[in-house]
Amino acid sequence: MIRLAGQSQFSSDLARQTRDAEGEFAPLHDWLRSNLAHSISVSDMAEKCSMSSRSFSRRYAASVGLTPANSLEKMRVDAARNLLIETTLNMKTVAKTCGFRDQEKMRRAFHRHLRTSPSSYQLMFRDD
Repeated sequence: MIRLAGQSQFSSDLARQTRDAEGEFAPLHDWLRSNLAHSISVSDMAEKCSMSSRSFSRRYAASVGLTPANSLEKMRVDAARNLLIETTLNMKTVAKTCGFRDQEKMRRAFHRHLRTSPSSYQLMFRDD
C-alpha cells in the first residue's frame, strides 16, 4: 500500500532494529534518541561504541544498512514527525528539539526522506 507523504508502513526505528538483528547498536540508538537535540558527530557515535570512526562507520553501515549520519537524520525526522502531529509546538521549536540547526535544515531533511515539507506533513496528519 502506498501512503501519502512518504509515510512508511513501519517506523524507521523498527526497520533499524530489524536490520541490526544482533542488537549490536541498540544501546547507541537508545542514546541517540535521548540526545537528538544535541550536535552529534559520527566520531561521537564511534566513541560511544568504543570504536574508531572508520571501523564504526563500516560496521554500522554493514549491520544497519545506512550510514550513521543518515540513520541519525532519519531518527530526527521521525521525532519531528511525531512532535508535529502530537503537539502544538511551532516549527522552530520542533526543529531545535529534534537536533536540526534551524527550520531550513529540517525542511530539507523532510524533503529527502518524506518528499514533503514539515508544514504539509503536519496539515495532512494532525487531528486538530
